[in-house]
Amino acid sequence: MRIYQVVTTLGYGDAIGNDIIALMKALQEVGYITKVFAETIDNRINIENIEPIKQMKNIKKDDVILYHMATAADLNRQIATYSCRKVLCYHNITPPHYFAPFNEQAALNCKRGLEEVQYLKDKVDYCLTDS
Repeated sequence: MRIYQVVTTLGYGDAIGNDIIALMKALQEVGYITKVFAETIDNRINIENIEPIKQMKNIKKDDVILYHMATAADLNRQIATYSCRKVLCYHNITPPHYFAPFNEQAALNCKRGLEEVQYLKDKVDYCLTDS
């Protein structure tokens, strides 16, 4: 069994990125084969076993994907297509009404993200929340 963490954007020094890197190190320490895959990786992150998502191949049924979600993204729906076990790690999506008066695009992004959480609710095996 391999444990893969997947995220749209792996940022340098942000809460989600720090959480992912710490979890990867903890999994490695107890002997799991693990990697992190992201659509976008901050170029300041130079850590082994972090790769672009296009490198994520040959997923087996006994593998586990920890999918970190915090925004709307096409990846939110794509993650459901993998036939392995999936855990949604929900990092919070701001309610759209907070952004509506100031930034319509941000409000729409949050609205779409919340809709995608609903889409995933019966397509993952477990859900963890930290926000």
